[in-house]
This record gives sequence, C-alpha cells and structure tokens, in this order.
Amino acid sequence: MILEINENILKISGDASLSDIYSRFPDYELFIEPLSSKKPLKEFISSGGFGYGSLREGPFNSKIFRIKWKRPKYSFRYGLTDSTLYAAGYPLHRLVSALPHKLYNKSLGDIQEIVIPVRPKREFKVVYKPEEIFNFNVPSMAHDVIFVNNKAASLVGLPGQGTVVVYPSSVASELAGVDVEGFIQKRFIEDNLGESKVLRVLTQKSGATRLYELAEAATSDNLFLALSVNIGLLVMIAGEGIEEKLPEIPLTYRIR
Repeated sequence: MILEINENILKISGDASLSDIYSRFPDYELFIEPLSSKKPLKEFISSGGFGYGSLREGPFNSKIFRIKWKRPKYSFRYGLTDSTLYAAGYPLHRLVSALPHKLYNKSLGDIQEIVIPVRPKREFKVVYKPEEIFNFNVPSMAHDVIFVNNKAASLVGLPGQGTVVVYPSSVASELAGVDVEGFIQKRFIEDNLGESKVLRVLTQKSGATRLYELAEAATSDNLFLALSVNIGLLVMIAGEGIEEKLPEIPLTYRIR
C-alpha cells in the first residue's frame, strides 16, 4: 500500500521499499533515503533511519507523522496524519529512534504502516575527488558527503577511493571537481552487497578514522563507506575481526 492522503503526504505499508515508492510516485523524493532501494522501510526505521539526506534533515524516523505497529497480542497507532506536532512527534521519534541506548534498542515490533511527508524531486550535482587516505570534511551547502574506499567505490560506480559531495544543483553550478552523475543511479550500495556481512556503525570522525584503518588492514572484504549524518558518521564496514574491536572505539555503536 502506497497512497497519497494529502498534498506531499504519503501513507505507506511497512513492507514497501524505496523502489516501490518511486515507481508509484516518480516525481517525489523522500527527505531521507536508505542506502538500499529494495529493503522494506520497516527495516530502515528499525536501524535508526540514517541515510542520504541525514546530514541536513536528521534521521528518516524524525519525519514520521504517524506509525502503526503490531506486537503478538496488540496493535498500536501513534501520531497525526498531517504534521509532527511537538506533543505527538517528540515521544514518537524517541520510540522509533533506534539509537544505541538500552531504552532505544528495544524493537517496536512489526511496523505495519507509516505516514510521512515527501517533496518534489530535485536535481543534484555530484562532485568526486580522489583521496589516498581517509580525510573527511563537510563543505558548506553540501547535501551529502560520502567517503568510499576502493571496494565500496566499485559498488557505487566510482573510479576509486575518494570523497563524493552531493550538492543541490541550484547552489553548485560553478563548483570544481569531477562530475560523476552515475553515482546517483548506483548510490544504493546495500543492493549490491550480495551475501557480504556488513556492519552498520554510528561514530564520530575519530572513530571513523580507526574503522578505516581496520578495514584497510583486513585480509578480505575490506569495504568501507562513511556517510556524514547530523550526529556524526554512519559507517558501513566489512572485514575480518572488526566487530570484536568496536567496544574499544569511543562513541562508536553498532546499529541494526
């Protein structure tokens, strides 16, 4: 189920994917996109809702107007259909935040339905800069900033390790750099991972630097991607022995 119930407001079943939404409403975009176009949105919500657009907009979960979920014996519905008023929105967003805290990491249950705002699709300029090492800075006016190592670059259509900065085209017409528009079509890296075991981690810049070093030292599947979000960095990483080292890195948490 994907319905427009008001202008720029959609009601969506928890099983729907981003691909389902864009097929039904090709002229709309979500404020925050997951790194998979195929996985159900309820999985994205349960993992915290951090994705493309989170640098400026925060997590996807903070945009939810209303949510319906089910536990074995009971069903619940919370929120409003046309706004995220403080009185309804704040506790709702705490419930679905899925942040690394003993109160947050408890699953709501089976998310059956959400009501969210969308906006008209915009045009973007994508600038790529090769980087020999992990060197992460966030330029002003950037919509997204993503660092990828060689393994991750091969999955998102980039020529090699480096930094991708995505700008709204309205503010980026004269920016220098190598255009890599193909990244927009291939940005959903999780769709290309196959059976790879990948960790999703929230951390700060220092923690991401350490994770990058671990990925580069791994003997196989040394994938590393760091996406700037409003509270730090979302890192996707794969490599032998990395998960066991996460507790040693300050302010670094694995998320679902």
